[in-house]
Order: sequence, then C-alpha cells, then structure tokens
Amino acid sequence: MDEILKDIPRYEAPNPRGYTKMQLEEKAKKVKELHADYPNVSASWLEMLYDFLFSKDDETREAMVNEGWYDGPAKNDRKPVPAEVGITIEKACDVEKTPEYSREIAHNENQEIAGLL
Repeated sequence: MDEILKDIPRYEAPNPRGYTKMQLEEKAKKVKELHADYPNVSASWLEMLYDFLFSKDDETREAMVNEGWYDGPAKNDRKPVPAEVGITIEKACDVEKTPEYSREIAHNENQEIAGLL
C-alpha cells in the first residue's frame, strides 16, 4: 500500500513569484498578522499587497513612503462628463423631466405602493 501512495503526485501550491520555502513561510506569517490588524480585508488582497510591497527593495519602499508616491489623486483621475455628453445621453434615453414632480409626490406614491403590499 505504501508503494502505491508513493507514486501518487502530491499537490504543490502555485508559486509564480518563485519564493523560497522560507520566504513563503514569512509571507504566510505577515499575511496572518495583517489579517489580524485588518479583519475586514480579504486574505487574498493582503497577499497581493505583500507581493507588491515586498517585491521592491528597501530603498524603493522607503521612497514610496517618504516621497508620497501614492498620496493624493491619481494622475489619470476621471474628469467630469462634459455637458454636451449629458444632453446627448438624455436625448438618447428619452428622459422626461416634469417640474411638478417632487419628493412629496414620490413619497405619496411610495406610500400607495406600500399599502398594496
């Protein structure tokens, strides 16, 4: 029986970054510590963060913090939609805006619908 079991290939976890066994253990420990500090963040996100940060050398990580590489809005932040585009979208969707429609009317309609349920 043991001879048969020896021939069965065992599962090996994927290691696309080529970490050594020691580095994998260190990564697992760090991710566990991060998950204790940030329980609402998925472990896979924390692993991605670890891979991103610790694939850089110490000088680069220090520069990222000291120079504020990721502080503030992104360089390619989305800009507001121009007014002409908004008008085109309204015409394409055939949106009707009635001035008498108000929150009070909407509230009354919601009350009527709730009464039917």
